Amino acid sequence: MPQGQESGGLYFELVAAAAAHPQASGDVTGENFPHSLGPWSLEPTIGIRPEHLEFDEGGDTWRAKIPKLTKELQQHEAAILKDGLEGSSIKRVSLSLTPEEVAELGVPAEVTHYSWGVLSSKSFRDSFSHDELHDIVAMNQPDLCFLILGGYLYFDKEGRCVMINAVVPSGSGMLTFGPPKEWPAAWTAPLRASGRLTAPMRQQMLKAGAREMCWISPGEVFGGTAVCPHGGFLYLFPDGVQKVDESQEELQRPLELKHQVVELFTQLDQNRNGRIDRRELRRVLQTCGGKAEWSDDKVDKLFNAMDKNSDGNIQYAEFVDWLFLPSKAGNAGNIENNMKRVSVAEGKHVFDPAIQAATLSKLLPAGKSRLCILGGRGFQHPLSKQLVQEVAALCAEKLRDSVVVLTGGLPGVQETFAEALGPEVESRHLLPCGQVSGFGVGQDLLAGDCMEQRMAIYGHIGDVYLTVEGGPGVAKEATLAYAR
Repeated sequence: MPQGQESGGLYFELVAAAAAHPQASGDVTGENFPHSLGPWSLEPTIGIRPEHLEFDEGGDTWRAKIPKLTKELQQHEAAILKDGLEGSSIKRVSLSLTPEEVAELGVPAEVTHYSWGVLSSKSFRDSFSHDELHDIVAMNQPDLCFLILGGYLYFDKEGRCVMINAVVPSGSGMLTFGPPKEWPAAWTAPLRASGRLTAPMRQQMLKAGAREMCWISPGEVFGGTAVCPHGGFLYLFPDGVQKVDESQEELQRPLELKHQVVELFTQLDQNRNGRIDRRELRRVLQTCGGKAEWSDDKVDKLFNAMDKNSDGNIQYAEFVDWLFLPSKAGNAGNIENNMKRVSVAEGKHVFDPAIQAATLSKLLPAGKSRLCILGGRGFQHPLSKQLVQEVAALCAEKLRDSVVVLTGGLPGVQETFAEALGPEVESRHLLPCGQVSGFGVGQDLLAGDCMEQRMAIYGHIGDVYLTVEGGPGVAKEATLAYAR
């Protein structure tokens, strides 16, 4: 493309059915890009709180000052501190939600406007390769996803930021977009002038030729045309959409193979402790392949072949070493054969919430009843927060020796209850892989790969469920518990 000439591209409009909330894009694997985009979901940030963001007078830029980094952020402290965390808040627009949608999505009742928030200081993203960024995003940790992919900032009528939602990959997320539409190159100049263009962070997008992207706010006008009535995302292709030929596929194969290996290890490592024990390997293989195919003896032989140091666990390095064992057919052929031997068959699922709940129960205090707290991520009635605090205080006074309190690690009702409960009563917070509660009391426990699995486990583990406010999501969890 000649110097100075702008790029055209494709944009994806948020469809009306998903526009109850300003939601973002990109499917988990990106395999269908640029033919389609989504689904993704939104998760509230944990270690990056609304009060940590300091905005300039115009409210267009912000700087994050985090007093204490969470464990996940500490791992990237050098990149965070290199030149600080500065970002943009792009065009605040009014938030139009029904009460049901507000409750379901946990948006505080005082929110009147929202904007797309994205990190503008490049040192954090530039300190990682695209391959490393892909692996970090795959962890589904909201704080890191916000720093890498972006998210939404929510403001009250006084202009205060009261909530941050990060864009998080989710194969079953409710964020859906329409088919791609052509973006004329003539529309790009104002976006570049305002500094809104950033590099896409998904490998498939780069492979397809996308080099820049940005959020389009609802109803923005370009070239006299109003686009994206509910918001959307633009991807620019300076050299046009690329068709991956065989030579490109061959170059991409090592990267894709690495991601397949990471995914396969994660499927086998069901409790996400970074190791595969004998029971995990047996459970997955016998559930997917059947006991006739995978007898206990056969599983034991396979486990012993992988467990080179004989410590009773398969570390990731041992798993990779076993996959890449040389064979007469050649190394590449053996990698594929070994992956097929232990792969989860398509269409079969090893997740069983009852089994997961029974396994998780062994980590809970014995002999105590389990009180599960349900509720919205914000308070709709002014007295609801006081009610939750008083019930928690009463629980701490009367039941401290007879119950363990369980939450889903979410802000709002659950966080308020846990904090009011204090350290006198044992509490555990069940969260999907890669997330932390940040409550400061109790202990976090891993419960499933995603929010849907966590909800299913939560419905199988409690003895008593206490609900305060909430919408369809809370109703779904309560229904799961009631059905049991």
